Parts: sequence; C-alpha cells; structure tokens
Amino acid sequence: MRYFWVLLISLISIPVNAQIQPLKVITIRIGTIVPERSSWMNQIYRFNEFIKKETKGNLKFIWYTSGVAGDEPEIIEKLKRNELDGAGLSGMGLGRIVPDVRVLELPFLFNDYEEVDYVRSKISPLLSKIFNSKGYELIGWVDQGFVYFFSKEEFRDISQIKGKRVWIWKEDPLAEALTDGFPEVTPYFEKVTVLKKILDEGMVDVIYFPPIGVISFQLYYGVKYVITPPITYGLGAFVIKKDVFDSLPDEYKEVIRKGADEFFPQFVREVRRETEESISALNKFGIKKVTLNESTVSELRNRMRKVYDSLIGKLYPQYLLTQVLSTLAQFRVERK
Repeated sequence: MRYFWVLLISLISIPVNAQIQPLKVITIRIGTIVPERSSWMNQIYRFNEFIKKETKGNLKFIWYTSGVAGDEPEIIEKLKRNELDGAGLSGMGLGRIVPDVRVLELPFLFNDYEEVDYVRSKISPLLSKIFNSKGYELIGWVDQGFVYFFSKEEFRDISQIKGKRVWIWKEDPLAEALTDGFPEVTPYFEKVTVLKKILDEGMVDVIYFPPIGVISFQLYYGVKYVITPPITYGLGAFVIKKDVFDSLPDEYKEVIRKGADEFFPQFVREVRRETEESISALNKFGIKKVTLNESTVSELRNRMRKVYDSLIGKLYPQYLLTQVLSTLAQFRVERK
C-alpha cells in the first residue's frame, strides 16, 4: 500500500505540460525553379494539402518557388549546407545527385510515354537505392513532358540551323555533350533562371524546353516556331534529404508515401495532358508547328547514338545503358 501512495504522489507532482506534450510542428523546406503560378505547383499544392490534413497541420512543406532559392546547381549546394531539406528538380538537378538518372533523358530515346513509363518502372528500384546511398529519399517521379526545340526562325533540316545560337543549360553535362552532336550551331551557356531575359534580348535563336514550361516561364514572346518531333523526355522528381526523412515519425513517413502514391501519378497524367494542350495554346501566341524532314530526324538519331556511348563512365555505367536499351527494345517487340 505504501508503494501505491508513493507512486500516486509522484504522478500528481508531474507538471501538466510535462504529462501532455503537444505534437511538435515539423517544417520541411523545399527549393525549386518551377514558377509559383504554374500547373506544376498547382499539383504540388494539392499534395501539400493532403499532408497537412493527414498530419493535422503538424507536418508542413514550405516551397521556395520561381528560382528564389537559385538555379538547380545552387539548390543542390543549399541542400548540402542544410539550408534546404528537399527539392523539386528536373533531370539536370537530379543528375547532380545521381548522374545515372540522366540515362532516361537521352535524346531521341523514347517515342511515347508508354515507353517512358515501362522503362522507368523497371529501373526505378535501382535508382531509388542509389539516391539513398547518396543521402536522399526519392519521394516521387514527376514529368516535365517531352522537350522540343523552340526557334525564332523556321528550320526543317540541319543545314538551316547552321550558325544559330542555341541556349545550353549552364553546368548541365548532358546538354553540353549534346553540343558535340550539333557542330553546326553556336552554344550559349547560361542559367535557366535568366533564360527569358537572354531570349527577349535576342542573345539566343533556339532553346529546348517543354511546352508547358514555355508558358509557365513566359518564354512564348521570344520564339515563333516549335519544332517536332520532340528531342527528349524531360524527367523530374521530388527528393528529401535522407537524414531529414529518417528523423520523421513513422506515421508521417507513411503519410508522405501514401500522398506520393496517390498524387504523383495524377501529377504525371495532368502534366502530360497539359503539355498537349500547351502546344495548341502556343498557337494563340503565333507559334507555328514545324516538322523536321525524315532524313534530318534519322541523321540526328544516328548522331545522338554516339553521344550515348560518349557518356558511359561520365554519367552512367555501361550496364545501365545496356539495360535501358534492351528493356526498351523488348517492350517495343512485345507491344507489336
């Protein structure tokens, strides 16, 4: 009986605020170059609301959009300095963490989204493990959609692009490698965050960008033609630093995974739908669609295949390129 009274007194003596501790509000800071008012962020904010609701407001994502946190190389540096906890990145930024991922963005690799989804699903588990080993949790894949050339002047074959100044995303090894396949042009290396400025000022003649991005970044006044077919598929993903993710309560991790499983596939579908709509919408801005000659497309495919091999050991290993190409070839055979 004596021990009962001692225990009871000790429990009564504990301060009320020590007995019932409110859940701590956790804030995760995310950087991205994506414009605030864009289709991409509209989808992301739906994901944010889901997280907020499921955690009763105790887990919050704060997004620094529109390049406020800098271009993607700068965002990566801020992640390393713990100034950001995560990022929404294009393939360029993802490649600075895991260069292997750029194998999915090789030019003229995919013909349609079915091919993209099939190949990515096959190598996604491997890429997720590599991201983990580099200190990042891959939350979900997103899309930029297919990427096209946009030009101030019409061109249908290689001879017509001779001497043109083509914007190349500064510090992007894949984009820089592509210049080897276009010796006819003059590359102009610059950050994506100043692309609108250099385009409006006439410093470049040709850019490569997803159609939805041309609208979101307001690049449509600086170009007159969209060149088909697309030159590559634009990858994207949402990542969180692994130490930040691992420090979260297990129930919050589950909420994030559940939200990613529910919203990111919707995100991808919506971006793809809006990409097609964007091409039509660009017509309203006077941007005309031009199709490359078949012989030109064939020539470019041959040139780009040499670029694939030149990047072995620089961006990705031989086995990964082989796996992607063989998986794609198998899928094409099975689909036929």
